[in-house]
Amino acid sequence: MKIKANYDLLAVSSLGLILIILASFLSSGIVRTVIAAPLVLFAPGYALMAAMFPRRGDLDTVKRLALSLASSLAIVTLAGLALNYSPVGVKVYPVIITLTLITMALSALAVYRRGLMKETAEFTLPRVSLKWFRKQSGIQKIKSIALALAVLGTVGFLGFMLANPRIGEGYTEFYVLSSASNIDVPMEATAGNNIQLKPVIISHEIAPVNYRLAVVLNGVVVKTFDDINLTPEQTREIPVTLNMPGAGKNEVELTLYRDRNNIPYRRLYIPIDVKLALVPTPTSNG
Repeated sequence: MKIKANYDLLAVSSLGLILIILASFLSSGIVRTVIAAPLVLFAPGYALMAAMFPRRGDLDTVKRLALSLASSLAIVTLAGLALNYSPVGVKVYPVIITLTLITMALSALAVYRRGLMKETAEFTLPRVSLKWFRKQSGIQKIKSIALALAVLGTVGFLGFMLANPRIGEGYTEFYVLSSASNIDVPMEATAGNNIQLKPVIISHEIAPVNYRLAVVLNGVVVKTFDDINLTPEQTREIPVTLNMPGAGKNEVELTLYRDRNNIPYRRLYIPIDVKLALVPTPTSNG
């Protein structure tokens, strides 16, 4: 088995390992994008084509590279679909590791199949140069230019999407518990006594958010909590103590604002039935 003839497969198999190292130690997204583009768009498909068509005459260079590009996109799609239904999910490291393992497995198969044939029969990448380009026929030149434009366009689009990711839509959980029971809010109270509430804010937003909470009792703001800064997936519980006024129907409104905007973002309404305290009647002696 000739090591020199397999430098191309060694290169595509090494892309994933290089990307894992870069993702671990470098914070620059540009460098990772440069390595990720060929891993996603070329490496798995090239290894697949090398395993399926190891002979020099099976495919010409342009067709082989074009099929490598198309096959890579198909492999990435199937790998992403499989990861989506797996416990690990579609995350950066699982995707990189999966594509790397697929590429290495296909490369090993290609090396094995190349080793079964003569050196003159197995495929090797040609040295692309201006002299090589001039020797190609008119149709081959058009195919080569079209392939180069397609690859550059795809890499450029991928780089643009990575540099300008589309921001998804987050949301905020907002509910209230009783500070005493931690289960449910009190729906009844006694006039003159305090009730304990615990509004809970859980941020599932995609960026840090500054919240403000207003506690309104019967249409009057009685408490305000400013500068509640939460990062994504952070939780904040805010104990609130309210003194209930006279007997009757009362309503507590918890209004949540975000990013210093005066338009309410979330609202909770809690009707509370306030009753008079029972006064024990004096008993007469004799």
